[in-house]
Amino acid sequence: MTVYIPSNLDFDKLLQRYPMRLVPNKKGPKSDYLAYVVGVVCGEIYKRKNVFTNGDSVPIWSMLLKQHLGSNYNLYVRHLVEAKVLTTNWQFFEGKSRRFFLNKVYLAGFKPYVLTNAKLIRKLEAYYDSQKQYAARKLPYLFKWIDSGKLTIDEERAYKILPEKHSAKLTERKPAGSKRSKEELANIALYCWERNIETIASKNYVDGFTIDQSGAGRLHTALTRTSRSFRKFIKYDGKTLCHVDISNSQPYFASILLSLNFWIEAFLSSRQKERILRSRVITKKDKTKAQTTLFTDLSINSIIKSQINNNNIINLLTLLRLGESIDNQEFDRYRKSVKTGFFYDDLAVAYSASSKTQKQFTREYIKKSILTVFFSENKILLWEESPHTKLFKKEFPTIGEVFTRIKKEKSNTLALLLQNLESQALLQHVCRLIAQKHPKIPLFTIHDSIVTTVGNQGIIEQIMHQELERFTGLPPTLRVKIWDNTYDE
Repeated sequence: MTVYIPSNLDFDKLLQRYPMRLVPNKKGPKSDYLAYVVGVVCGEIYKRKNVFTNGDSVPIWSMLLKQHLGSNYNLYVRHLVEAKVLTTNWQFFEGKSRRFFLNKVYLAGFKPYVLTNAKLIRKLEAYYDSQKQYAARKLPYLFKWIDSGKLTIDEERAYKILPEKHSAKLTERKPAGSKRSKEELANIALYCWERNIETIASKNYVDGFTIDQSGAGRLHTALTRTSRSFRKFIKYDGKTLCHVDISNSQPYFASILLSLNFWIEAFLSSRQKERILRSRVITKKDKTKAQTTLFTDLSINSIIKSQINNNNIINLLTLLRLGESIDNQEFDRYRKSVKTGFFYDDLAVAYSASSKTQKQFTREYIKKSILTVFFSENKILLWEESPHTKLFKKEFPTIGEVFTRIKKEKSNTLALLLQNLESQALLQHVCRLIAQKHPKIPLFTIHDSIVTTVGNQGIIEQIMHQELERFTGLPPTLRVKIWDNTYDE
């Protein structure tokens, strides 16, 4: 079994320079245990590569380390901090894991490390097997295609573009506020790209078939973690792949949150409905309509439900009822823009027109800006301080307030809720139906996209359109992209 560690990390030399105190009831320090802890950090960097531009760190789940390394796991973690391999502030918040990162000295490159400790290997194999079996039970109609082992990648061509990608990363402008050097960012990116290629080339992608346990319910696979740059090199059983995705998918699923019926049906128990009915926040007409229209198939994750308290639900119902009954032009304008697939383009035009410097905003710039509106923390005077949120509120004031109230208790609630809706729609509804009707069509997903072999995209597109409209009440705009040599990132 292999983990990844920094290329300049030698555990024999490290232990000579920083001798490790003997672990109670053990014969002595185990390099494999140290390598595993470092490998966990490196693995999280690979999985979360997009969050490190500003100097963020990664969580280490103590219960998992304890399960694999024993009750003295913390001695290995502390030793790596004392030996200046890992950095941490040792802060702990209830319900959250402590966060760690590699010391800057160890960001020059990465290498595979082969574990040899038989006891550790057995524990890790059992853990990964249980994760895989859980996902396979939940999504057997998707797991079988990954489990077939027929995904391949043209290694030679993929590795050939790495120097150019790495050089481009070195010259790329750093994100605003980034605490990392261009070289560090480029080396982290190169490590992630190399793991993309190696994972598919070695067919180790079956172990990466996991379902997010945070509440979002997203499916993670080798394809979800692989850079778009390598898609043109990936085949299934020698056949060219393609994907069908939803234009402006996050704003599209956010349109569900503008429906009073959604909150009544998905978040309220029968007792809560009766209590709110008596308070006249909703009417008998609202309740009846919710029970006879959309959203009856939804099952919002309990983790997400716990993050929105009853008082906040009442506030949301009041706000949405006001928006639907008095002036629904804002909601209609939002839905129309989302339905056409030009939501980001429309906002780019609006933002450019309102710019005092006559700056022309691009679609990609607006997309990044709007996602910060959706997923950033609620802060005092946020709308006034952020130009993007200020402009969004100018265009969609009631919708902006809805998003703010959803994030009132926890800043990640809106993100989890939207991802949960996306996962249910695509994994549980669309893919399940495709598998039932067309069991021989290869089927993979990349969050808001469904991947198949060229020639089957028409069937995928038809069922996606039908099911998504049934699921959300809003017809989607879908796009098809072929993973051939003309594939454009």
